[in-house]
Amino acid sequence: MPKPVAPLPPIEPAPHSQEALLTDSSAPNVSCFNRFTTATIKNFKSAKNKLINLPTESIDPAKSFYYYWTFFVYIGFLYNSFMCVIFVFDDTQGDFFHVWLSLNLIFDFIFVLDILINAKLTYRVWEFVEKTNMRTNYPNGFRIFHIAVVCVVLFHWNAALYFKISLIHGILSTSFTAWEFNYVKIADPLFATCDILLTDPDQSCGFNETALDVNDRDNYIPQMMEYWENQTEQGEDRIRVIEFSNFTKQYSLSIYWSSLTLTTSGQQVYLALD
Repeated sequence: MPKPVAPLPPIEPAPHSQEALLTDSSAPNVSCFNRFTTATIKNFKSAKNKLINLPTESIDPAKSFYYYWTFFVYIGFLYNSFMCVIFVFDDTQGDFFHVWLSLNLIFDFIFVLDILINAKLTYRVWEFVEKTNMRTNYPNGFRIFHIAVVCVVLFHWNAALYFKISLIHGILSTSFTAWEFNYVKIADPLFATCDILLTDPDQSCGFNETALDVNDRDNYIPQMMEYWENQTEQGEDRIRVIEFSNFTKQYSLSIYWSSLTLTTSGQQVYLALD
């Protein structure tokens, strides 16, 4: 008869090592803090390795990082397109100078990083547009948007050129029909606060045009403006003035003139009666 086989001694489970406890989420007595610490250490090591390998790291142009980076380069290009001519307007050389300097430092840093990312390529001005045109679900809408952006840049340049020529020619003209910029054509709007029907028994709430030809208002607009300005100076609550900065007036009229000329609409329209 065969001899009975003696039973094997029970196998004791191996003690969990410290690394096993940190990496095995099913191990007993492992706290959430330990797992969080382990994940943080792994992420830190991964980031450290990426920084060490950054000088030799290659960038895949088909990946999302490269696509999003071209967006920042594209924004930098648009910023330079607008800022390279903005200082033709005098008022931008005041407080705006510090904002301009700060933005310049930011976008210069972006361009330096762009050189480091891929020094063998030139600035990819339209690459963001091309890649977005391939990725977007609305290519026609994006093309229309891109054309609008290009038109805005051209209008902006033309407005700056118009104002520069106006500065050379002189902006002190008081003629409403002059082609160059002047402050008479874009004065601060005045709004009468009195009611000409109810609160104007002495008829002082309006400019008296009885002896004047209303069809020829262009010739006495300065008198009308002077009349309403005197209403303010006398301390009477008959008028409210909305004041705009010189830069707002300069740029608004310049971009308006630019849009008229580039769209072949002609010269600025003159005042007329309906």
